Amino acid sequence: MGLSTLTDGIIISEVTIANATNVSGEPLPFGTKKVVDVGVELTLEVGRSFQPKLTVAGNFKRDPISNEITDWGSAFRILELMRILCPEFIEELKTSHTVPPDAVAAMRNKKLLRLTYVTGRKEDGRYRYADWTTVGSIEAGEANLKQKWERSVKNGYPKNFAPEAVGDSAGFTPIS
Repeated sequence: MGLSTLTDGIIISEVTIANATNVSGEPLPFGTKKVVDVGVELTLEVGRSFQPKLTVAGNFKRDPISNEITDWGSAFRILELMRILCPEFIEELKTSHTVPPDAVAAMRNKKLLRLTYVTGRKEDGRYRYADWTTVGSIEAGEANLKQKWERSVKNGYPKNFAPEAVGDSAGFTPIS
């Protein structure tokens, strides 16, 4: 079910997690073969005939000499995901720097907000989309996730966001 419509190049929708898989220590599925410190691949129920996957992953900030973890770095996304879906496992995440197996199981059948954005147009004129890897809680609401998105865009991320592609509605294809 879509909570917002494509006006600013984004759509925010409520989704249910059909499955979750720990992908910590594995290469990211999109483009690079870079291994992530912590990550979870979510299979989403979006009310359509397919179940898209969303990978929420990141690396800890480390001391360049000792390689010791000094801060969350891009792994903050996992911390946020756990705050939304299974806060009871945050302390274990903080001490072990890994996604607890019980947390992955606890994510199934929970709901969150997914933000999908336009990255351009396909050759046939339809929009090309990507999912933002920061998610929102149902309780905090759509406005809260959109505010985080706007801050991120102001800071130059994601680099492939193409709001200029949304000039008219001719290529609009609903995705959720």
